[in-house]
Amino acid sequence: MNDDEKMERARQLVADEVRTRPRGLWYLSYADEHGFRGAVYLEAHGPASAAIRSNIENLSPGGEVFIAGPVPSDSIPDRKFWNRLLTRDEVTAANPNDVCGTLAEFEEMKRRESE
Repeated sequence: MNDDEKMERARQLVADEVRTRPRGLWYLSYADEHGFRGAVYLEAHGPASAAIRSNIENLSPGGEVFIAGPVPSDSIPDRKFWNRLLTRDEVTAANPNDVCGTLAEFEEMKRRESE
């Protein structure tokens, strides 16, 4: 698949999400071979639109992305944690009980892959 085909596929995915899913809060966690690089909470219609929005708004620090969402209504963090790149400590403060298992789950998955 060439770059034009990838872009068209991404446009189709986002259009489908906008048409069929309500907007919700999504969690994106980034890591590379050295570990956690940052995380973002942002509103989107689905995982494709969340990933693209993160890139467009320069919130992606690069690396692989783990996307979880929409975040359950009883686990939505304070708005001060939305729409910006978060450190590990800020992720813990935003979601002290790691309700979705987001950071811990991602780190465990990456650990198993490296074994």
